[in-house]
Amino acid sequence: MAESEDQNQTSRFIEEYRSFPLLWDANHKWYTNKIKRNDAIVAIGTTFNMDVAAVKSKIKSLRSYFSKERQKVLKKKSGSGTEENYSSSWFAYNSLLFISDSTTPRETRDSEEDGNPTTSISNNENVSYFIFK
Repeated sequence: MAESEDQNQTSRFIEEYRSFPLLWDANHKWYTNKIKRNDAIVAIGTTFNMDVAAVKSKIKSLRSYFSKERQKVLKKKSGSGTEENYSSSWFAYNSLLFISDSTTPRETRDSEEDGNPTTSISNNENVSYFIFK
């Protein structure tokens, strides 16, 4: 298959994936329903003549690469002007922008701010219970 055919097939796959928000939108009412999610994956697999494992692998691969590209786009170099910011040249980047909310890492918080002190193990404590036999 030629590169443009691969890109066309991938673009069609992304649009099909987009049509099932329960697979990518954590606010969707069926996002946590494993049966409905599996049915959606099977439907995508049927459309593209792929088994469930291949569909999951393709989704994981696309999301992973998108996440890396998204981080490059969002990262600002100190002292650089806006014209020097990274712009993704990946053909599928704009098609996958709909998942940007689910791939952007959340800000971390210090648990002490919430009133829950962090727990840590000092060097003097016995940590043998962490070892699996």
